[in-house]
Amino acid sequence: ESILLDSKEAPYLGELLDSLKQGDREARLFRKDYTIMKKEFETAQTAVGFNQVRYDMYQARHGGPSHDRRLRSRTLQKVQQRGRWMTNSSLSRYEAHARLQQEELKESVLLREKGTLLISTIEGRLRAG
Repeated sequence: ESILLDSKEAPYLGELLDSLKQGDREARLFRKDYTIMKKEFETAQTAVGFNQVRYDMYQARHGGPSHDRRLRSRTLQKVQQRGRWMTNSSLSRYEAHARLQQEELKESVLLREKGTLLISTIEGRLRAG
């Protein structure tokens, strides 16, 4: 659920991930062990230059709602439904779009430019395998 299959920034993503799925349609798409994925995630952060702030994979649970609200891609009600939060108070612990903006500003302009470039080229990279 932390992958936006209906993202306006990456409208191809749902179709692409679906095409990667082989065999059992109910099987996991990503079959790596969490500890291996975590180590690769940390290595990738270092490689791209995340120096001011360190992130962990669980932050996608927080980042998704904040991202949706900051870009106004979903209403608060739709964000709540997507995250399966039963109450507004539960959602409010996760949705923090102002904090997201603060975190982005901690990184360098160069890193933000790299991120923008990656977003513009990721479809071709993913399709190329």
